[in-house]
Amino acid sequence: MQDVTHQMAERRELMERLRLALDATEDGIWDWHLQQRCMTVSDPWQTLTGLAGTAGQISWRQWLRQVHPADRLLVLEHLREHLTGVSSRVNIRYRHRHPDGAWRWLSLRGRITGRDARGRPMRITGTVSDIDEQVRTQQDLNVLLNHLPAMISYWDSQLHPRFVNQTFLEWFGHEQVHSTQHASELLDAQIFEANLERMQAVLGGVHQTFEQQTGPAERVRYTRVHLVPDWHGDEVIGFFALGIDITDLREAEHALFAQKELAHVTLRSIGDSVITTDPQGLVTFLNPVAQRMTGWTLEDALGQPIETVMPLTLEGRSDALPNPLRLALTERRTFEMVPGTVLQSRTGQTFSVEDSAAPITTETGEQLGGVIVFHDVTEQRTLTERMAFMAHHDPLTGLPNRALLLDHLDHLTRLGDGQHSGFAIAFLDLDGFKAVNDTLGHLAGDELLRQVAGRLQGALRGTDTVSRIGGDEFVFLLPDLQEAHDAHRVTLQLLSALERPFRVGSDDICVTGSVGLAFHPQDGPTADDLMRHADIAMYRAKREGRNRICFFNPQLEQEQRERHHLLHAIRNAVVAQDFELAYQPKVNGRTGEMIGVEALLRWTPNGQAVSPEVFVPLAEEAGQMTALGQWVMRAACEQGRRWLDGGHRLRVAVNVSASQFRDREFISDLQRTLADTGFAADLLELEVTEAVLMQDIQQANQVLKDLQGLGIRIALDDFGTGYSSLSYLHQLPLNTLKVDRSFVTGVQGDAQRQALLRSVISLGRSMQLEILAEGVETDPERLHLLRHGCEQMQGFLFSSPVRPDHVTAFHSRIQGS
Repeated sequence: MQDVTHQMAERRELMERLRLALDATEDGIWDWHLQQRCMTVSDPWQTLTGLAGTAGQISWRQWLRQVHPADRLLVLEHLREHLTGVSSRVNIRYRHRHPDGAWRWLSLRGRITGRDARGRPMRITGTVSDIDEQVRTQQDLNVLLNHLPAMISYWDSQLHPRFVNQTFLEWFGHEQVHSTQHASELLDAQIFEANLERMQAVLGGVHQTFEQQTGPAERVRYTRVHLVPDWHGDEVIGFFALGIDITDLREAEHALFAQKELAHVTLRSIGDSVITTDPQGLVTFLNPVAQRMTGWTLEDALGQPIETVMPLTLEGRSDALPNPLRLALTERRTFEMVPGTVLQSRTGQTFSVEDSAAPITTETGEQLGGVIVFHDVTEQRTLTERMAFMAHHDPLTGLPNRALLLDHLDHLTRLGDGQHSGFAIAFLDLDGFKAVNDTLGHLAGDELLRQVAGRLQGALRGTDTVSRIGGDEFVFLLPDLQEAHDAHRVTLQLLSALERPFRVGSDDICVTGSVGLAFHPQDGPTADDLMRHADIAMYRAKREGRNRICFFNPQLEQEQRERHHLLHAIRNAVVAQDFELAYQPKVNGRTGEMIGVEALLRWTPNGQAVSPEVFVPLAEEAGQMTALGQWVMRAACEQGRRWLDGGHRLRVAVNVSASQFRDREFISDLQRTLADTGFAADLLELEVTEAVLMQDIQQANQVLKDLQGLGIRIALDDFGTGYSSLSYLHQLPLNTLKVDRSFVTGVQGDAQRQALLRSVISLGRSMQLEILAEGVETDPERLHLLRHGCEQMQGFLFSSPVRPDHVTAFHSRIQGS
């Protein structure tokens, strides 16, 4: 009997110590008696919820009324699932109204701890934690993600979404998504099927970077996608997806040719660990989660100092960090863990941990020991760091991105005078990168960019930084430079780094760079000014021949304004059809007979003539050349028809631009123009340069065959300027070779030029083509051409480009003679 009494006393003492230990934590304890419909709760529980019970008891309905209406059904459903055996435990996050009127986020955890003889649940016991700060921090992070212009998502290994941001929802037309949904339900069917193998590959640990096209043909959108595996040890547990809308970039590329971040993540809930000690800091209890994290079993840990079982350091440091529980015992108050605390497990693992420790005292103040509650935030911190890194770095090269560059630039420009030396901004754009993408594909282009980034980094001084701001554009921040020759020397090293070929797959690729330089403060006081001025200087380097360095000066900015003015004027002129055509006769140089005309475009805004050499490239740049070419074609055919109706049967030659020639509607537009104007197809001759044809010889060959099938003649313009492969030219359906004026001008006094001209004429004859020489301005040039068998000519010797009525007069005069 005495033994039983002693055991019961020990049990009461143990229960009292456990109650005091639990009361000392910041987590609340609850015990729900199902039949009595009441809950027994600890003091911390009442503090957290703001609900005061009688003798520690409250009605469960009283508690339920304080649950947020939007969360109430979810809470009841979780409880129902646990009571019916669907789930093994209760684990709910919900909002609870505090007596001060504020809604606070709480975490409710528990499990069935009592059943009746028939196995029916009779009571549930658990804890409640204040997670308000954690949830609101997560919400702030979500706000940041939802304001990023990139589609960010995180998917588990079963392709269920764990996080998507607002941009993702808007892009795919969803108001919200649920973690139970599958990727096949959330992505367009075409996108899902096209990317299923890629998603399987990234779950296999292979990083995926690709570009995809979506939307109807009339509004195609392009997206650059990065799929990054999320490794947990040796296992991939999901992947991050970053989708950047690059439609504007692709549309800009298509105007000349055919032209995001950050990973979507979510934080997974992590179970709490609990360790208690005696007043001397010797371990008396570990729960299973604490055993897993520390690597200690309860048996081994009993009686060990808390510092031995739970050694702590600061992230990035090796020296021991004072244990919060030891501090709590010494100073008899609660201690929070220092941010960045790392737990060194007995197994060698490390965990980033958060939470707090507190002393365990009796009502009289006697200290019975201490308790520390903590949880693993390693993944949360890692994901946050990854997000922070990806928000400020280029995912392809790992270099700082535009946002980080501008932040550094803004900091430097805001420093007061005398606090730093001058610095320069170098804006580098790769020459010929578009051709790499066109011929080898974007994967090869990406690999080239990675190698270029590495070379450029290696060429910098220790104080310099390089950023990739998009496409093939790199910007360098070069501090401590005040003289132009210093900047020129540093920048030359960058260009030198690009001289050796880059090995991409089985190909050796050569690229160069054009660089624009701007200095602070003389070239601009702000980051925006410096970036813009360096960009202007870079484009001047491009126009001057590429693979060179150009320094900014105010004259360049004025020229840039004039270019923008002209671009705007050209767009308006195309809409208003504010152009006119002049016609230069083509003649037989022996007989003087007029054999046709070439239509030449003229533009005189505000009465001031602008050279075609100036406005035609600008029209190409503005994306207006196809529309302008269509207008020229129609106007020339209409004029040709008027001449025909007036008795003048003249062959009309029209120049075709690169963009017009590549336009898929070119043939159908031309057929419509001939039908609308009634002009004879056999009187229309299209002049196409070698450069246009050689861009895609197979496509060019098919277009030329289609044109000849309509009865239209084809002339190869500017022949001999060096673009052509003669073996390809021999296959093209041509009618005429136009010898470039550079072979004609001054030919009678230049033996080398004479030899070249003979070769060109001989080549044309061997291909059974008509030969026409342009730029004939003197009679000796005419006679020389005749001696070598070229009779068709064009140039100022016969006539300058003239108005249509002058053409008819010229033709009538020749016919009369």
